Amino acid sequence: MLRRDPGNFEALLNRGVVLGKMGDLQGAKRDLEAALEVKPLDAGALNALGVVLMQKGELKEAEDLFERAGDSMAMVNLALLRWRQGRGEEVLGLLGRAQELDPHNPYPYYYEGLFLQGMGRKEEAMELFRRAYALARDRGEVGLINRLEALRASP
Repeated sequence: MLRRDPGNFEALLNRGVVLGKMGDLQGAKRDLEAALEVKPLDAGALNALGVVLMQKGELKEAEDLFERAGDSMAMVNLALLRWRQGRGEEVLGLLGRAQELDPHNPYPYYYEGLFLQGMGRKEEAMELFRRAYALARDRGEVGLINRLEALRASP
């Protein structure tokens, strides 16, 4: 597809995401930057590039992209970045904002559950995991369902 249409946004975005998942962060960055040249305000591309930059340790640049995206997943990613930076006091607020922006997105509930579980607040975490599971099932998020089932199976 990209040989025929090198500026195809969807192909650049998808290949960038796949390359990132395969560990080719430079290739992912190149494709995602090219996708953003086509659609500079696309939240999915901004988030995907932010995740790649976060993996590369370019945290300020990742933060800027998440803030530009401003959607629910961007707030989740920003919360994860803050968590990684040891700025836990900001995590719950960002995840709450993500839930407000998209109450049907299972990821803010999942990550809030993980965060609360780490704080020893297991009952609250389990309730959030149940909610995330129901939302993930409704959206067909198989990867998240598998992670939640593994959590449930662990002691």
